[in-house]
Amino acid sequence: MTTKANQILFENIIKQSKIGQLLTKPTVLSGGLLHQMNQIQTTTGTYAVKLLNPSILSRPTARQNFIDSERIVNALAGKVSALPALTIDGSALQQIGTHYYLVFPWVDGSILPINQVTPSHAELIGEQLAQIHAADLSSLTIQQTPASPESPLPWDTFAEKIRQQGLTVLEPYLSDLRRIKRWDNEASSALKQWRGTSVLSHRDLDAKNVLWKCGAPVLIDWESAGPIHPMHDF
Repeated sequence: MTTKANQILFENIIKQSKIGQLLTKPTVLSGGLLHQMNQIQTTTGTYAVKLLNPSILSRPTARQNFIDSERIVNALAGKVSALPALTIDGSALQQIGTHYYLVFPWVDGSILPINQVTPSHAELIGEQLAQIHAADLSSLTIQQTPASPESPLPWDTFAEKIRQQGLTVLEPYLSDLRRIKRWDNEASSALKQWRGTSVLSHRDLDAKNVLWKCGAPVLIDWESAGPIHPMHDF
């Protein structure tokens, strides 16, 4: 996208979102694996705009999944420290032309590298997870189904590619392949035993999806939210 086209896109996003007028050029933030996160300054404040990956949105169920995930986070927002997208004209998921996006109020926090996460941080996240599991979300009608317990990973194919490409840095994978397969089978067997019980949860509560502000967590990136067995989530 050209600089001019990008500028026009964000001006239209701001107009459609009813959040004032653009004051500075949007800043692309690092860390987005699938989608592009941008910081914008407008006459009404600072916001984060997540431009959604068009290849993801082309999937048949993707749009409804985004809508449902925002319904979940909005239902939980008063119970846990969660950051939902802004609801604009009745919907969080917005569209301009072929572009889909979400707008969030800006949180002046930071993501901790995994080596800086302490037991105290984990305890705070555990408290958040417990509150999510305890929340009554029975009024939400979510059409998603829990993830399949079957492993989709072709371990032997990975091993062959490592050999063919001479990826010496991944040689420990080859020596541990038997144990990896055993762990995977044990995990799949455990998931089969957990069928039938589920809660609506974040489902991707990784260190990268937690902002820390003044020592307190803010849970972000809820697009994977849906049903999951509580022990799997734990």
